[in-house]
Amino acid sequence: MKEKNTMKLWQMLSLAVICVGLLVNMFLPLWNTNGTKIMDWMLDSVSENPEQAGSLFSSLSEMNISKEELSIALGKLEEGDPDTKRKLEESIDDIDDNLEKIEDKLGINLFSMSGFDLITMDVNAFLLGDKNYTEEELEEFEQKFEKEERESEKVTADSLEEIRGKIISGKIVCMTMYVCTGIVLLLIFLGFFLGWNKLIVSISSSVLGAGIMCYHGWMWWATPNYAVGQMEEGDMVLPYIQSFWGSIVSIGIIAGFILGALFLLMALTTCFVGRPEVIPEPEPLPEPNPFPFPEPFPEPNPFPFPEPFPEPKPFPNPTPFPQPVPPPPVPVPPKSGRVKCTQGVAVGQGYKLPEDRKVIVGKSPQNATLVIHDQHVSNIHCSIRYRAETDTYIVKDHSTNGTFVHGVRLGKDVAVEYPSGTVLSLADGTNKITLG
Repeated sequence: MKEKNTMKLWQMLSLAVICVGLLVNMFLPLWNTNGTKIMDWMLDSVSENPEQAGSLFSSLSEMNISKEELSIALGKLEEGDPDTKRKLEESIDDIDDNLEKIEDKLGINLFSMSGFDLITMDVNAFLLGDKNYTEEELEEFEQKFEKEERESEKVTADSLEEIRGKIISGKIVCMTMYVCTGIVLLLIFLGFFLGWNKLIVSISSSVLGAGIMCYHGWMWWATPNYAVGQMEEGDMVLPYIQSFWGSIVSIGIIAGFILGALFLLMALTTCFVGRPEVIPEPEPLPEPNPFPFPEPFPEPNPFPFPEPFPEPKPFPNPTPFPQPVPPPPVPVPPKSGRVKCTQGVAVGQGYKLPEDRKVIVGKSPQNATLVIHDQHVSNIHCSIRYRAETDTYIVKDHSTNGTFVHGVRLGKDVAVEYPSGTVLSLADGTNKITLG
C-alpha cells in the first residue's frame, strides 16, 4: 500500500484565505499620524514627567508652543477651560496643515504610508523634495549634507547615501515579501489540485509566515529602539519615542503580524495534521504454468447404437392461395386547356377547352362561344383549339380588324400554334384573351 501525503480541502482554503489577507494588507496603512495623536502624546508626556519632557520639546517653538504654555494648557484643560480647548483644537489644525504641506512637498503619503506606498515611493523625492536635481546638483547636495553632519559632530548620523540605501533596502524587502506571498498562493492552489506532497507547500508557507511575522514584529517593537540609536541622547528620549510610536502604529503592522503568525501556525498544522491518503497497489497477475498438463479426452463409446429414424409423415395437400383480384382501372380524365377573357367587356368569362372541341370568339351570339360585345370585334373574330400532347393552342384569325400576339398580327385563316400563357389582343387591344 502506498501513502499519498496531500493537503485536505480545509487546509488549502485556510492557507489561501490567510494568503489573500496578506496581499490585501499591502494596501493598509502601516502608521497613521495626525495632529490629534501628536497633541495627545505631548500632553501625556508632559503630564507624566514635565521636567524631562521639556528638553524633548525644544523644537515646539516652530509651532508657537512653548513648554510652559503646554504645561499651563494641560492644567487648564484638566479644569475644563473652554478657551484652552479652543486653542488646543487650533493647534491640532495647525499640526494637520503642516503634515499635509510636508506630504504635498514630498509627493508621498508619508504620515499614513502603506506597504504599497513604500514600494512605489520615489526615494529622491522623499530625500530631496519635489525639485528635479541634475547630477552635479545632487552630488553637491550630498557633499553639503555630509559636511553639515561632520561640523555638527553627530557621529551616529547617517550620510545621505546611507539613508538612501536603507530606504531602498526596505523597499526591496517589502516587495520581496509580497511577491513571495503571491508565489506561495499559487503553490497552494497547484499543490492541492495537482496532488503534490503537502510538505512542499507547508515548508514554503512556514518560511513566508515566519518572515512576515518577523518583519512586522520588528517594525512594531524594534523601530523605536532603532530610531533612538541614531540620536545622541537616546536613553532619555526612548520612553517618549516608544509611546509616540505606539500611538501611531496602524492596522497594517498589527494585522500583518497577526496574519503572519496565523499563516505560520496554519502551515505547521497542515504539515503535521491529517492522515495520508492510502493508494491501494494493483493486484499482481497470476503467473502462467510453464508446463500445463493437457486435459484428458473423453473416451469414445466403442459401440454406439444408432437411433432409429422416425417414419416420415405424409405431406398434406397444399391449400391453394386465393388469387388477388386486380382493381378496376381508374378512368383518367382527358387533359383540357382553358381560355379566359382577362381584359375588356367580357372580362372574367372563360371556358375549359377539351382537345376535341374549339372555342369561337366573336360578337355574334348565334355563332360565337365566347361572346364579346364590342364594335371592333367581328361576328366570328377567331377560333381556338387545344393540343394536349404539347400543351399548346392553335389559333386562327377570321376577323376584319385582326388578332395580335405581342404586337404581331396573325395571318387571316392561317393556323398558328402558341404555348400556354399566350395573350391574344383583339382588334384595337381593348379586349384580351389569355390561353391556359
